Amino acid sequence: NHFSGTARISSNIKSGVVDKNLKVHGLSNLYICDSSVIPFFGNSNPAFTLMALSKMLKENLEKKLK
Repeated sequence: NHFSGTARISSNIKSGVVDKNLKVHGLSNLYICDSSVIPFFGNSNPAFTLMALSKMLKENLEKKLK
């Protein structure tokens, strides 16, 4: 089993911990990128999903720093 959903992605602070950019609601510089942001899992390994989320976060942070 993979733990998931404990810091789920949501546009609403009442139903999730991070926004679509993986930034923690209400904090200016804290990001979460692990399986806890995924609301639920099917029957497959989350490795590729987490790699895609990591790449997206990297690209968003690079844009922010420019």
